[in-house]
Amino acid sequence: MMQRLLGSLLLIGGLAACQAPVITRSAPMPVNRNAALAAAFGVKEDAKAVAQREFRRIDANSDSALTEAEYIAAQTADYKEADLTSVRTYLQRQFAKFDRNKNKRLSFAEYIGT
Repeated sequence: MMQRLLGSLLLIGGLAACQAPVITRSAPMPVNRNAALAAAFGVKEDAKAVAQREFRRIDANSDSALTEAEYIAAQTADYKEADLTSVRTYLQRQFAKFDRNKNKRLSFAEYIGT
């Protein structure tokens, strides 16, 4: 009896394992890996597009580079004046670290760390 039951379970399990899953797609998968991940999770934009939009928002004079003043102004907009001294010091150090070519301006590549 036990052998027959075991044989039946193996047969059923074997048939189930042989059936390939049915995959349907409503749209073709994007070629770009980031775009594919964004689409899979329902995200409308990839991280680089969000960073580009944020970079343009911070770039007050639209010269495609961030000055230290623009960078600090954007980062400290939500702080109260009393809190700003230590925050500004920290941001100045961060800006200097990101500015790899030391020209006192952040390009988009430096801003995103590439």
